[in-house]
Amino acid sequence: MKIAHQTFGGHLAAKNTKERIKLSFTWPTIATDGQKACEKICHQCQKRKRITVYNRVPIHPIPRDEVPFDCLVMDCVGPIFSNQKVAFIYALVLCDSNTRYPFAIPLRSLSAKNVCQALIQVFQMTGIPSTIRSDCGSNFASQLKYLGCSPNFNVPGRLQQTGLRERLIGT
Repeated sequence: MKIAHQTFGGHLAAKNTKERIKLSFTWPTIATDGQKACEKICHQCQKRKRITVYNRVPIHPIPRDEVPFDCLVMDCVGPIFSNQKVAFIYALVLCDSNTRYPFAIPLRSLSAKNVCQALIQVFQMTGIPSTIRSDCGSNFASQLKYLGCSPNFNVPGRLQQTGLRERLIGT
């Protein structure tokens, strides 16, 4: 094995070492022995081996907030009834990231004024949260700073960042 791999083989891979040995010898475990000789025993092949995994970070679950109603996730849904004449065709959907308690407030339009009025209705029941996470909608960005909570917006096109909201809405 050493002669076929190192001396005359030029440290080729396990497959080529096996093919070189099969020209003269054969036994039932030739493939596994060649693999072991190339990958486990030969130090030069170990040093030159291609790195296939780059700095893997262990996967950890996203930690939940410890205080209920301290971080809310929100989004707008609609038009819900596009072909009917209904006054409220949109909805503001909020969900607490700790308790997973959902809120759905009907809206006439998606203007920033209507969204802020709906948020004030929710804040009267729960108190003002420290952070609100949402997508980059202009109706979310304009008035949240005046309410006393810091907005936390997603990167555009990355809906996975607020997966809780997407699962709640069903998109």
